[in-house]
Amino acid sequence: MVGPDAKKQILWISAEGLVRGFGWEAMAEQLKMPALKKDALKDVKKYDVDAIQRLRILNHLGGQGWEIISYARNEKDGSTLWLFKRRVGK
Repeated sequence: MVGPDAKKQILWISAEGLVRGFGWEAMAEQLKMPALKKDALKDVKKYDVDAIQRLRILNHLGGQGWEIISYARNEKDGSTLWLFKRRVGK
């Protein structure tokens, strides 16, 4: 059984390859994003940190031109699939 502090596996799959992180903070590191300043989290509840990291990643991807076009949640196992698209330059 997985405990509440277990990190979920996150995969980013694109034409450039696969990036894998266990938890949103690890995924941000794998995507070579600047580290979140720890003092920015001083008044944040522990369970909100993942939400902040997830939003940072989505903003980062949006800055690279990626746009979410679909989202689906598997109710059986709690997994989610987010589909993104990006316009490719000529």
